[in-house]
Amino acid sequence: MSGLKWVDVPDGYHCPFCPDHDDEDFFVWDLILDQPICHGCSYDLYFALLEAGEENPIGTDLLNRLEELTGKPFVESALSLVRNEIAYLEKEENLQAEIAHPKEIPVPTRSEIERSWQEKTDHFKSVLVKLTKLAEEKK
Repeated sequence: MSGLKWVDVPDGYHCPFCPDHDDEDFFVWDLILDQPICHGCSYDLYFALLEAGEENPIGTDLLNRLEELTGKPFVESALSLVRNEIAYLEKEENLQAEIAHPKEIPVPTRSEIERSWQEKTDHFKSVLVKLTKLAEEKK
């Protein structure tokens, strides 16, 4: 989940994915919905969208709710997410920021971080191929 943007929300705000209960205190800006969602739903949605091209995707209820909220097929949202992830990983300044301030413990070496970013980029590109095929099948 590259480049999460934490946001404050007004008292009483509810995540559009789980409006039937009190939310946690941590919200992130969701680029697909263009509004805040709770961190838990953000995490679940991220992985549901990445799995959307698989034979038995996880989070089908979440993907159905996403379609209701956006009015678009979930595969469009998944493609958007994957393209954003690839763009983030391919920006040299993001890699350099990760090298300067690694988030993992124990702190990885520069070459380990570079290898990890390349593996992530390759993975997202393979997901992009699967999702593109799924989008074509749904037309």
